[in-house]
Amino acid sequence: MKGKRITFRSYNPEVIEFLNSLPRGYRSYIIETALSAFMKTGAGKDLIRGQEKGRKEQETTVLHSSKTKDLLDRLKGDFD
Repeated sequence: MKGKRITFRSYNPEVIEFLNSLPRGYRSYIIETALSAFMKTGAGKDLIRGQEKGRKEQETTVLHSSKTKDLLDRLKGDFD
């Protein structure tokens, strides 16, 4: 399985201190494990559902906005 590099930013001093105290190479493992565990909880599932719902609503809004329609009307060419 191929990994992906992701930048993580924290503003919580306790989290920063904890992550800085970990030996080299353990940060990614701890963050991934914590996120995996969180996603299995009720709060994590609710957060994911809310993000998916918000993303779908945002995509629909953008597709049906007058600015998008105006832009598409100005484009020339075969886009099928």
